[in-house]
Amino acid sequence: MSETLRTQNDGGRVFTRRSLLAAAGGAALAGPLTACNGSQPTGSSGAAARTPRRGGSFRLAVTGGSSADLMDAQAIVSKPDQARLMTAFETLLEYDENFVLRETGLAERVTQDSPTQWTIELRRGIEFQNGKTFEAEDVVYSLRRIIEPQNGLSGAAGLSALDPAGIRAVDRYVVRLSLARPSAAIADELAQYYNGMVPVGYRRWPAPQHGTGGYVLRSFTPGQQSVHERFAPTAGGLRRRGSTASRSSTFRRPRPR
Repeated sequence: MSETLRTQNDGGRVFTRRSLLAAAGGAALAGPLTACNGSQPTGSSGAAARTPRRGGSFRLAVTGGSSADLMDAQAIVSKPDQARLMTAFETLLEYDENFVLRETGLAERVTQDSPTQWTIELRRGIEFQNGKTFEAEDVVYSLRRIIEPQNGLSGAAGLSALDPAGIRAVDRYVVRLSLARPSAAIADELAQYYNGMVPVGYRRWPAPQHGTGGYVLRSFTPGQQSVHERFAPTAGGLRRRGSTASRSSTFRRPRPR
């Protein structure tokens, strides 16, 4: 089963991980997406007659992009980069549909202990796509990578209050942040989609792209398309939101008309 969702360049539309994966899951239902190819009715009776089916493929055409496209958990240049990033990588905190900060991400709890100190407690049992357990050392590496000036990453400015030496693992599942200056915005920054968590040693594509998200990158041709397959953790690993619905996803740059 395959459907195509085309997004128009409205100059300001922003994907959320929840809406992107919800759309992917919704491809199994084929509800309003059937209007893209006109092969099925779009009325409520047609949608009700269908039974959700696990598997299949989901294709998404995203405007923009070029041969300079990239895949990096913590950087974007274009909308296609943003879509790719969000298939594989997740954040410590998340915003809900009303843009309210929630502890529904990789962190079980984030607290501000003082104007210059924050504590992050991680969920246990989360697994990266390469089989590595998600732990405090990965958070330390991720945050230090974001704020390293030479990397030029998207979240560096928002997390500029972090002191690299003050980011440390208390134990396997607790991270403490000692700031260079007071900041009340750390939690908000930890929910930004471009501040995804990566395993120790992570580098941008063409290095392997292993996050904790629902899809694994299988192929990528900058300016054309990328193909992602559903992530199935090992028996001991957990997916926070359960399994994703579609077996594979393909992101394409629309052809000029």
